[in-house]
Amino acid sequence: MGIFDVIKKSILGASFESKLMKTISTPIFIKEFNKESKNILNLKELLNNSADQAVKNKIDNELNLQKYVQEGFNKVHFELKNSPVPFYGLHNIRLGQGDSIANIDFLMITHQFCYIIKCKSIQGNIEIDSQGNFSRFIRKGEKWLKEVMYSPLEQNRRAELIRIRGENYAA
Repeated sequence: MGIFDVIKKSILGASFESKLMKTISTPIFIKEFNKESKNILNLKELLNNSADQAVKNKIDNELNLQKYVQEGFNKVHFELKNSPVPFYGLHNIRLGQGDSIANIDFLMITHQFCYIIKCKSIQGNIEIDSQGNFSRFIRKGEKWLKEVMYSPLEQNRRAELIRIRGENYAA
């Protein structure tokens, strides 16, 4: 039995799994999605309790970054919630085994499959050429700059290989 079969059975129960999966007709999130993450709430508290202006500036920068990331999660959640595919959904799942930790942004459990959705915060217009190379175009003032970027697909493949070997990885 695979890890996602174990997750499905632990969430839905072994005896009710097929009955529950066959009766749903819309997406159902098992864990409610919060528009403000714990990181954002903690940063707001730190910002309010800090007296040093340099520290406040650093906290404010991090808070803005976390708000940007959370806005991306909000958009993905909205699309999933309004999906025509019936599924049970979870978000922000951390799985650990030994020293290895895997973070799943969204997990969709359907009658036949488990889908893992990993969100990336990438700015600019993304271009993928015929060889699979990724580039992004970023507007700076009046000019558009082209930057070569590392493939998010390759990043996920490498992270998966590291997880399979049981080594630590940076997420």
